[in-house]
Amino acid sequence: MVTHGESEDLPANPMILRRLKTHAPVTTERLANELRSMRSMVPSVRWLQGKLDTLRKQGLVTRSSEGAYSLTEGGLSVVPHGKQRSSSDVERALAFGRRRWQEGS
Repeated sequence: MVTHGESEDLPANPMILRRLKTHAPVTTERLANELRSMRSMVPSVRWLQGKLDTLRKQGLVTRSSEGAYSLTEGGLSVVPHGKQRSSSDVERALAFGRRRWQEGS
């Protein structure tokens, strides 16, 4: 079950999952920065860690031994996707391209 954040400024679980899908595998610190860049208030990395642990217990998120987070198959199924320009799949492909471009330069 995906629940919403406690406040309008705090990122809700659906937003966290979408950012996680777009930038996975991602550390807690980088995910916090991505959410803040979207004008979401992330009180602390520890707060976000707690949200990610809850999502992990729900079977939506997995954490690697290096501490990077990704979505599970269950997590992927709850994040909306499609072929339109604003799709999370398109966002992920563009983010991956930007990462590869930055690594090459």
